[in-house]
Amino acid sequence: NTDNFEIDKVQLVSLSALALDIEKMKEQKNVIENGAFYDNQLKEFLKENPEATENDFKAPTLSIDAENFRCFIPTEYTCSYEVAGQIEDIEYINSLKTKFAILKVNFGHSEIDQNFYCNVYVSEHLLKNYEPKVGEGIQSIIWLTGYFN
Repeated sequence: NTDNFEIDKVQLVSLSALALDIEKMKEQKNVIENGAFYDNQLKEFLKENPEATENDFKAPTLSIDAENFRCFIPTEYTCSYEVAGQIEDIEYINSLKTKFAILKVNFGHSEIDQNFYCNVYVSEHLLKNYEPKVGEGIQSIIWLTGYFN
């Protein structure tokens, strides 16, 4: 697609992925009781609440769930990524005598108001007994491809 790529111009990139492994995201809550994140949160709390003491501070809890957690990590193989995101739409198709779920997944972070969508194709044999639902989080290994529009 190098002929379509122009420097100093906004480019639209269309992405698709084939799921190599997929499961529903396991929701977790982690209480942070020490470390740099804890120290920064405590410092902000004391700054915003000058009458408070360190004993008034409640340790922050980080949620790993569809609403709060996204990841997009390259693996050792080119075009293969470990991902986590939220399903925003599902469509089913049949191709070559195989049923596929096409999951429109948002890998973007809501706190920075940037969506990062990718259609993830999942064959019925990979889904096994898992029935994806809109709003759920997924964890997956994908083979990613894309092109410039």
